[in-house]
Amino acid sequence: MSKHEKLIAKLLSKQAAFTWQELAALLRGLGYRQIEGDGSRVKFDNGDPRAMINMHKPHPGNELKSYAKRQVIEHLRACEKTPAYCDRLQTPAAALRYVKNGVI
Repeated sequence: MSKHEKLIAKLLSKQAAFTWQELAALLRGLGYRQIEGDGSRVKFDNGDPRAMINMHKPHPGNELKSYAKRQVIEHLRACEKTPAYCDRLQTPAAALRYVKNGVI
């Protein structure tokens, strides 16, 4: 199992804590770049303004809240419904397999 597969599995796990660093690594691997905003505001951009993910860094801890995990999962699921958007992602084959098989 690759690093991206492990991160996706962990993101989907309801019990597993998912850290900000793990999210950033996963999204970087999917072709996103991190753009720092004011305060704890961060955007993840893959070049398509409609596909931007807006989030707050968790604080004072490092773990993502459940609603933030849901937001990322929903965003990745939207990829499956819009093939043109999927083509824009620089998705590793294993991660794309998760999306196509409906795991995400």
